[in-house]
Amino acid sequence: MRIGIVTDVVMPFRQGGIERRVYEIGRRLAGRGHEVHIVTMRWWEGPATSHLEGMTLHGVCPPIGLYSGRRRSIRQAIWFAIAAARYLAVTGIEADVVEVQAFPYFPVLACRAVLRAPLVVTWHEVWGAYWLHYLGLAGLAGAAVERMCARLGRLRIAVSQEVEQRLLSLSATPPTAVVCGGVDLEAIARAPSLPEGPELVFVGRLLPHKGLDLLLRALAVLRATGKSPSVAIVGEGPDRERIGVLAQQLGLDGQVQFLGRVSDSGLFALLKTARALVLPSMREGFGLAVLEANACGRPAVVVDHPLNSARHLVRHGGNGFVCPPSPEELAGAIALALESGPDMAEECHAIARAFSWEASAAMAERVLGLAVGSRFSPAEATSADADIISAERHTSGIDRDLH
Repeated sequence: MRIGIVTDVVMPFRQGGIERRVYEIGRRLAGRGHEVHIVTMRWWEGPATSHLEGMTLHGVCPPIGLYSGRRRSIRQAIWFAIAAARYLAVTGIEADVVEVQAFPYFPVLACRAVLRAPLVVTWHEVWGAYWLHYLGLAGLAGAAVERMCARLGRLRIAVSQEVEQRLLSLSATPPTAVVCGGVDLEAIARAPSLPEGPELVFVGRLLPHKGLDLLLRALAVLRATGKSPSVAIVGEGPDRERIGVLAQQLGLDGQVQFLGRVSDSGLFALLKTARALVLPSMREGFGLAVLEANACGRPAVVVDHPLNSARHLVRHGGNGFVCPPSPEELAGAIALALESGPDMAEECHAIARAFSWEASAAMAERVLGLAVGSRFSPAEATSADADIISAERHTSGIDRDLH
């Protein structure tokens, strides 16, 4: 297949869940013999067309800031949408199928207007009523655009069963398949442990919904009980300065270290050295960091929130802890992880082994092939392909719906 992937962010120039997913699945599809083209902003210097891990990158416009204050920039979304649609309409890549990331929505609408190839829309989150919390009354417009996009495409991909259910609540059609994320077990196995390091690790973009306020206040609760675990915060984002000030106000500045962007091997080394990952995010479409921590033999502490799909990756007391989103409850869960984290390694490893990027790529290959209307033969199946059984269940009936 000749596959086009439209995304405004891409690794290794940006880090995040969407970037990781596009990179890991895209390069494996290329390795399976498909021609993979990524239409994105031009994050690199040099020619507008570049190559990465067997994929071709098309930089359709200069990059501009993704955020306006602490929220995603509408201007950036429209800027990229127009550039991507113009490129596909004028220059084109003659794709058999084009996959567009649903968020930030405008690229879906713009590409749908110009594409002749089948459109597949990948949904990482579905916000619904959360739009009102995010934008106030203006969120009504955001919710309306989300509902409109939910009806577009030859088929839809959801990154988790929870996202699928929220997507189906907006629209029953087009057909939907679940293609989960994975972990690179070989890369994690190669990463060394550090001789010493933080006891806790947070990984994520520094944004309000990621729950760093909650984490810092939980640390303050723990300090009042005589516990002062060291914490490494990995990631960048517009909330960096505010969170740093809050850490100082709570007397935690000597306890918390902001590391910014860290390489994959560096992150895995931190996780192997720590006692637990703490991810108190209120919104996660899947929760890759949970699986990466588990693959490093460490439990994850997450919060129980309706929009946090990461909680479904955690068996409380098995490969992590799930708690209500309050400083006191989070402090209690962290205390449990500090005490028993290394003893949970066996189940953590077992959970992580159930997910792989190879299986995710195999499932994506099948779904994209169905969108084209062809029966592309996958590369020789491996045992990893069976690890995505939960996703395979959701393709039953897609043949019937598409043909």
